[in-house]
Amino acid sequence: MRFWSVVLAVAAVVAIGCGDDGKKKSTASTTCSPACSAGFTCMGTTCVEENTECADDEEFNTKLMVCLVPSCDNTIKDSAEDDIDCGGPCAACDVLPTCDDGRENGSETGIDCGGNCAPCTSAATCTDDIQNGDETGVDCGGSCSACPVLETCGDGVVDDGEQCDANGSVQLACVYGQMSCEVCNAQCQLVPGQVTGYCGDGQTQTNGGETCDHNGAPATACAYGQASCQVCNSQCKLVAGTSGGTCGDGIKQSVEACDHNGSPATACPYGQMSCQVCNSQCNLVAGTTTYCGDGVRQSNETCDGSNLNNATCSSLGAGSGTLSCSNTCAYNTSACMVATGAVVELATGYAHTCARLSNGTVKCWGRNDDGRLGNNTFTDSAYPVLVSGLTDAVQITAGGYHTCARRSNGTVMCWGGNFDRQLGTVSSLDSPVPVTVSGVANATHIAAGTSFTCASISGGSAYCWGSNTYGQLADGSNFDSGTPTSTTFFNATQMSAGVDHGCSLTTNGTALCWGRNQYEQLGNYTYSGAQNVPIPVLNANGLALSGLNYVDAGAYSSCAKKGNQVYCWGDNTYGQLGVGFGVGATSIPQLLAGTYPFVSVGERHACAIDSLGGLNCWGDNTNGRLGIGSFTTQYTPTSVALSNVVEVQAGGTHTCARTTSGAIYCWGRNDRGQVGDGSFTERTLPTAVVF
Repeated sequence: MRFWSVVLAVAAVVAIGCGDDGKKKSTASTTCSPACSAGFTCMGTTCVEENTECADDEEFNTKLMVCLVPSCDNTIKDSAEDDIDCGGPCAACDVLPTCDDGRENGSETGIDCGGNCAPCTSAATCTDDIQNGDETGVDCGGSCSACPVLETCGDGVVDDGEQCDANGSVQLACVYGQMSCEVCNAQCQLVPGQVTGYCGDGQTQTNGGETCDHNGAPATACAYGQASCQVCNSQCKLVAGTSGGTCGDGIKQSVEACDHNGSPATACPYGQMSCQVCNSQCNLVAGTTTYCGDGVRQSNETCDGSNLNNATCSSLGAGSGTLSCSNTCAYNTSACMVATGAVVELATGYAHTCARLSNGTVKCWGRNDDGRLGNNTFTDSAYPVLVSGLTDAVQITAGGYHTCARRSNGTVMCWGGNFDRQLGTVSSLDSPVPVTVSGVANATHIAAGTSFTCASISGGSAYCWGSNTYGQLADGSNFDSGTPTSTTFFNATQMSAGVDHGCSLTTNGTALCWGRNQYEQLGNYTYSGAQNVPIPVLNANGLALSGLNYVDAGAYSSCAKKGNQVYCWGDNTYGQLGVGFGVGATSIPQLLAGTYPFVSVGERHACAIDSLGGLNCWGDNTNGRLGIGSFTTQYTPTSVALSNVVEVQAGGTHTCARTTSGAIYCWGRNDRGQVGDGSFTERTLPTAVVF
């Protein structure tokens, strides 16, 4: 009873409040008047009896001077409390541990789960709302920085002795795409990880987004022969591959010997004696050969050997007689005989033209002030006139100012200008009628240059006469000669003479040239300057140009024919080589594009008959000498509006051609009547000669 009476009294006189620091302070008065006697204590203004004897569950509160049952939330600071009890949770209060207080206390061997203190299986943490044995503070269920956590592998913290910490998820393998890596194992040590896959390892990793795997060699192209396919690219994705190539696509694959671009070849080009061609399997094999002289008439040949394509002298308008095929696979009407005389051969000089008729007579027209027309006058003629006293001509040739004929008995006759004794006479007088060249017998071929003449003789020897300033006579000297002088070469089968140089074809199919070499017209780069002995024409490899069947010398350039392929060399100032503007003078024979059974070289231009009988000319076109209707220089062969051509002769400044019908056409300069149409008017297109 005493306790409650005291408490009530205290409640009446005591006011307790919390200070600024959140702790409650006593406001009890300690002033009593009069002062309390012994055994009493002043409480406010009242003296209270002191009593130090308290019950077993009480303790004496020295501040309140009363006996109280201690409690952590009785709003009174008891003696066991470190601070003022404010009546709420008392975190700073040392609470006696119990086995069922929901905390693991220091004397407990297991986790206190709030009941009997049997061992608990869940791991202790600093945020589990339980004060565990290793915690120095109270675990209040939140972040507990005051509670140290045991260091363990897998706690996410790299502790002492650990190289890594996998935070509970031990890594064993590298990620996709890594060729190598380090991973954290169950002992928190870094070890090499297992490579689980990458693009190029030969395994298709679908988890890495692969649709294929190229095993280190990404593909871009389909297999040979496949036009389309899917390939594995460098990202291990299936994509469309490029075509792997096929035989005939024009691209030589590594498995092919060649590729014919869709048109497999079986035959060599016309005129080649042997070759390799690309067949339908893209293999190189021997091609079949076709050439003039094989006895088979090709589509580009008028005839071949005995195959005349059913033509006769009569069907060609050349009268009666025996038609034959020339070595250029063109009709040879020289044995066709017509009473009125059909033209079977042409020759053009600088300003005159001559025609040999089938009956052995010769007619000429054009300039004649030196007697080059041979009709015993010195008067120009715009119509053909008959050469006096000549009835058995089998070949004619026209130089710059004179003309010569080879007779059926092998002798040679010449007429016209003779200022350098090119007529083969001791006298230098001009002759308007044919005179016999003394000392020449059994001639097989003749050629007249500007001021010299040459003849090949049966047995292989050759003679030349006239001017020798540049070694035109090929006798090893530079002395002019009015009588034939023996040359230094043999086995000449066909000859040609230009302005100051000459060329000859030999029995072995090579060409020799001599004379002036100012424009490399001799075709041999190892020699410079004029040569008074014949030298061989060389190809680009320094070897003699072989397999030839015709050679022709112009003013400052030359051409030769191999089968139906034409090579030209020398001056190209006016495009007379026929291979384009960019080529200058050259001694290296240049191959013309196309095939030509016949070629003729003039002063600064040239013409050739193509395989179908068409006519092509190129070079200087002054005076319209190319026959193309203009005066424009041409650097490559240009078509002339004339068909069925069997012979063409390029002169100095004009050109003439013969057709299968026997008609003769000329064009170019005509101031001296050299076109032969009865006028003196310049012609830029082929104009018929009036006989």
